[in-house]
Amino acid sequence: MKNRIIAVDFGTCNTYMAQSVGGGPAEELNIVVGGDSAHGMKSVILYRTKGENVGINEFGQEAINAFGGASPKKKEANGYELATNFRPDIDVSEKARQDAICFLNKLLTEANNIDLSKADVIFSVPNEASESYRACLRYVARQAGWGNVRLLDEALGALCYIQGESSEDVAHEMFHDIVLVVNVDEGASGFAIIKDGNIKYSKSDMLMSGRLFDDLFYQWVIDCTQDSANPVTEKQLIQTGKDFYWRYLMCRELKENFMNVMFTGKERPYEAYFMDQYELELSWDEFVRRAQNYRPSQSFMNMTKFPAKTTLDPSRTTDIINWFEKEIRKAFEISHIPISSIGKVLLLDRSYIPFVHDTCQKIFGEEKQIRCTNPFAAISIGMIKYCRIKEATSN
Repeated sequence: MKNRIIAVDFGTCNTYMAQSVGGGPAEELNIVVGGDSAHGMKSVILYRTKGENVGINEFGQEAINAFGGASPKKKEANGYELATNFRPDIDVSEKARQDAICFLNKLLTEANNIDLSKADVIFSVPNEASESYRACLRYVARQAGWGNVRLLDEALGALCYIQGESSEDVAHEMFHDIVLVVNVDEGASGFAIIKDGNIKYSKSDMLMSGRLFDDLFYQWVIDCTQDSANPVTEKQLIQTGKDFYWRYLMCRELKENFMNVMFTGKERPYEAYFMDQYELELSWDEFVRRAQNYRPSQSFMNMTKFPAKTTLDPSRTTDIINWFEKEIRKAFEISHIPISSIGKVLLLDRSYIPFVHDTCQKIFGEEKQIRCTNPFAAISIGMIKYCRIKEATSN
């Protein structure tokens, strides 16, 4: 094994990195591009195809801010093209492949052009990914300058991260027991059943994700503005090009703040001053009511590719709280593994959805749950730990 291990958790909405140098501990590698947070980089590209700045692209949070804050006239004059959600389609779309190569090349540049000749590079891959997808991901990574990368299933990275956080007895049980990994983020929800360190069943859903709740808050805020001096409609937001900025950025931030407050207690409403002009008072009961009667907004449908087969029907309301529980139970029905056989449930919740824990508690009980202390870096750090475990067991 080389002196450095680099792990890249290439995600649909966000990408995270970790590294280990000289056999040292695995640590999160922060890639801060403009306005990106300390945790990773948003998997977004803004292309400028016209105007004075043609060819000068922006990435991550900077891309979102530039696109969301631009007027329709500016977007047209500069030929703005926003590339998002390209990772899932790299094996079926040449455009998605080129977007992925462009993004991953920028990621490598922002990582200060690490000397890859002295590094082993591992990329995460969806657990249920086909061989053609895996081959395509290797190709994309190589074309982006990362060299010949190794791939590791996301759930195994998560398992090894939790294994490193837990006591020795719990860690031993997890590698010799049946474990459910629940990974919920802004891009998708995934469930993986692991037995003796091997994935026995895996399912992910690109629609059941934090993005639905961004959209829920987007619609909620629009409704709240109707009693103000400056009410808005979704049609107005779409026509003025402000819908993306409201839904993807401002309402996501509102959602996260709301959920953080609700984690401490659901009895009192959350008060916020939105966009410096709208006074909001958001209650837990109203959130649940809206989640149980959710229908995608037009803005969400315009920006989202709906799979041919999906349980989310845009023409009717969907109970997305119940949907989450049904998908977990269905995983056990299809895999013919009894729910009672699960030893531990590992929760990676990057999406600030509070009922993830509540639903898992309802199905499996509180005592079986292990919540990840750093869900953002869990998979990337866990992939490095997986390599260390394999190296130790092979010697």
